[in-house]
Amino acid sequence: MTITRRTFVQSGTYQAVLRLGDLSQEEQEAVKRFGDPLIQVGGTFAGPPEFTRESQALPLAATAAFTYAVDVADHADAADRVVVWADATVVAIKAAIDTLRTQIVEDSFTDETLETY
Repeated sequence: MTITRRTFVQSGTYQAVLRLGDLSQEEQEAVKRFGDPLIQVGGTFAGPPEFTRESQALPLAATAAFTYAVDVADHADAADRVVVWADATVVAIKAAIDTLRTQIVEDSFTDETLETY
């Protein structure tokens, strides 16, 4: 899986867009079996700058893009906030994918046997 990170400024609004590439067949199967992990895109971010964004969790596989925008008129440190958010969100996405992959490897429950009499 790939993550494309795009940061830009338009009309005084600093923005980040994180797009996920296609999940591998194994990752798609893990989502079907174990559920679509939620990515926390809100909460308190320890920058600098430190800031809080309304708590929000989005499903990994069902979200086309994770986005965040801050207007410089509202926060002089808008660019820094966007970078901090993007860094933290990429870490959260990678952790979710790692967890999915680990669940597949550690799945000792799934089995199929054939018994003949």
